[in-house]
Amino acid sequence: MRISLFSLLFLALWIIGCGLTQDQSQKRDEYLYRAQGYYDSQKYLNALQQLELALEIDAESKPALIYKGWSLYNLKKYDEAEAAFQIAYALDDTDPLLNSGLGSVYYRKALLCSEQIAKIVPRLAHFEPSASKPNSAMPTQAELERRLEQEEQQKKQWLEKSLKHYKKYLEISQDNANIYKMIAIVQRTRGLEFYPNALEFIIFYLTQLDKTYEKLEKSRKATLEKQSAPDLQQKEKERLDAEMQSWKQQIAKNRQDYQEAQTWAADWLYELAGGQLRQSQEATDPQVKAKYQKQAQDYCQKAIQRLEILIKSDPESGHHYRNLAKVAI
Repeated sequence: MRISLFSLLFLALWIIGCGLTQDQSQKRDEYLYRAQGYYDSQKYLNALQQLELALEIDAESKPALIYKGWSLYNLKKYDEAEAAFQIAYALDDTDPLLNSGLGSVYYRKALLCSEQIAKIVPRLAHFEPSASKPNSAMPTQAELERRLEQEEQQKKQWLEKSLKHYKKYLEISQDNANIYKMIAIVQRTRGLEFYPNALEFIIFYLTQLDKTYEKLEKSRKATLEKQSAPDLQQKEKERLDAEMQSWKQQIAKNRQDYQEAQTWAADWLYELAGGQLRQSQEATDPQVKAKYQKQAQDYCQKAIQRLEILIKSDPESGHHYRNLAKVAI
């Protein structure tokens, strides 16, 4: 019985990757530590060298695979990044950072499809049959149309995969507001019919930013109160000065992100209004036409509310006034 239990324990340890010797584990962790330092310094090639050494020791090291995926992602090697992430995903699909990595890779792949689509569309619009002759290197109109269809279909698939992994991240953890932003961006990239979904997530992202801002302000005020204490030692004063500088930088970044997201929300609402107006022009039924016009007015009003928030928080920014005038027209 003891032998059986020991065998099961040994098997369990081997399955979860604990079959390494102490020296091997220590060496692997040293490589991972160096890789993290290089990664944080944005020296991704150096990070990859250390990660490959770690993976030679432990091919199923999830941290090494995830860092490898992100390093390759930052080097714009998206196919290789996907491969590294997928190996880690097969080992454990519940890691938020891993799902974020796959979501990011698939979104970038969708953008590459968008770039190809942007090249094909004008060629089709100005296609001259005489320019494409038999046995020539120039593609025919049918070939261009086929490429366009393939790129559009591939883009759709990449975006759906991206959403799947970003949403899985949220099922596991809700600690990263940027995931809501990324879901909003992916939904927006899918097309006008998905803008309402994009707005839902960007509004939640704005709410999270406001909550973070309140916490940062509370921390800043607490540090300010400490700085006002009499007879501060020089070392403590320097520490508090650095702490205050950090709070100010984080607050500035938070408000910058807030301005950006509010601008997106206003722009998307304005584009939705334009879509409703186009549908109203195409409608022949008076009731349907009136319905689209009402929806367009509602979207315009919501866009104006967003722009007024932006102007209140940043009154010296001229482009918010220009956007407000555009929407009001």
